[in-house]
Amino acid sequence: MLPASANSHLPVAQESVVPLTGPAYYEARRAHWLTPKQSPSDIDQPLLPEHIQSQQKRLENLLNDPDKARSDAGWREGIRSVWQGLSTGRRLIYRLPLSVVVKITLAAWIRDKTWPIGQVAPEPDDELPNK
Repeated sequence: MLPASANSHLPVAQESVVPLTGPAYYEARRAHWLTPKQSPSDIDQPLLPEHIQSQQKRLENLLNDPDKARSDAGWREGIRSVWQGLSTGRRLIYRLPLSVVVKITLAAWIRDKTWPIGQVAPEPDDELPNK
């Protein structure tokens, strides 16, 4: 066991000792992952410029209509440019909600036939039951 400061990815608690391996280490990491992080208030976050907000809203509306999202016109209206940035590892200029990123990814995968239309992901069979 090492002092908590040796595991810099875990919070440092006074007189806390974090195990190096095994179930106790997993439980310490899990507790850290499940602890809600303090997020800055809406007041502290800068507002997006109005034109960016309208672009994001247009993109969200496009993605919420599956037929439009799968069409060539929908692809050209904005899905393609965001997908190209995401798939090449470029950093987004403005934040996108994860739900939008997932829909963009799904639209791109359907377009390039990585994901069949109408396919539903199976339930995982390797998850531990909730305690």
